[in-house]
Amino acid sequence: MNCEELKSRLDAAACSTANYSIGTRENDTFCLEQFDGDWWVFYTERGIVNDPEFRSASEAEACAYLWEKMQHIRHDHLVGLFTNLPRAQDMARTLEQLGLAHHIDPIPSTTPPLYRVFVHGAAIFTARSHFKNLPIRQ
Repeated sequence: MNCEELKSRLDAAACSTANYSIGTRENDTFCLEQFDGDWWVFYTERGIVNDPEFRSASEAEACAYLWEKMQHIRHDHLVGLFTNLPRAQDMARTLEQLGLAHHIDPIPSTTPPLYRVFVHGAAIFTARSHFKNLPIRQ
């Protein structure tokens, strides 16, 4: 597998790009990049590159490593942002009726407080077919 194939597989598996980047360096993600002929998988935190947790001359091996790593991380997808808790709870009930794994995440430091609703992993595909124009903002 190469980087392009890995990206396609990660997209098909509903892996959130908030958790990884390929060929570019994003903050607070697992990155796959090539340095001096070697492929590195490393974590960035606030723009700081940590030591690679995987390093290989083989693109295929590095892609396989990142693929496996992404299978063990929960991938959250924002489906709603609400200014009051009852609206967030209404959406959560609908997601529950659809059998979709989800959670509500309050952001108390905002004025007014905001409530984010997330679905997990491949549940995003069902959510997209049920709700139009995600994320819903109310």
